Formats: sequence, structure tokens, C-alpha cells
Amino acid sequence: MAARPSIGRADRGAGAIPAEAGLTRALYECYAPQVFGFCLHQLGSREEAEDAVQSTFLNAFRGVKRGIAPEQESAWLFKIAHNVCLSRCR
Repeated sequence: MAARPSIGRADRGAGAIPAEAGLTRALYECYAPQVFGFCLHQLGSREEAEDAVQSTFLNAFRGVKRGIAPEQESAWLFKIAHNVCLSRCR
């Protein structure tokens, strides 16, 4: 009998993606360029803006995972981005 590879947390079945990850991916695909432009304007550095965008969508993912369902997705994301940029400026 052949050894069966171990199944970790990442293996949730054939291509299964948690709902919150799917929503976050959809938000990223829709709003990432606008959020990047906002962060670039706020921070003035391409590298800082890229990091801020990453932090913004990580925070959004955490929010969605906690059950937050924003009514105005763009406003919610831009508020998160604004707070991330403020934190980076400090």
C-alpha cells in the first residue's frame, strides 16, 4: 500500500476557496488599481503604496472573516486604506 501524503489545512478539497477569500479576491480585482492610486497620492512612494495596498486588503480580509459585510465596498476599502496610510505616515 502506497503512503498517502499528509493533508494539511491548505487542502480543503479540490480547489475549494473559503467564501471570505473569494469575496476579498473579488474586491481586490475590482478596486486594487484605485486603492493603489490613492495610497500613492497619500504616501508619495511607489514601494510604500504597494505595502499599503497589501495591508489594506489584509485588513479587509480580516474584516470579512469577522463577518463584516460592507454596504458601500469602495467607501469601506478607501477608509481602510486611509487609516493604513495614516499609520504609515506616523
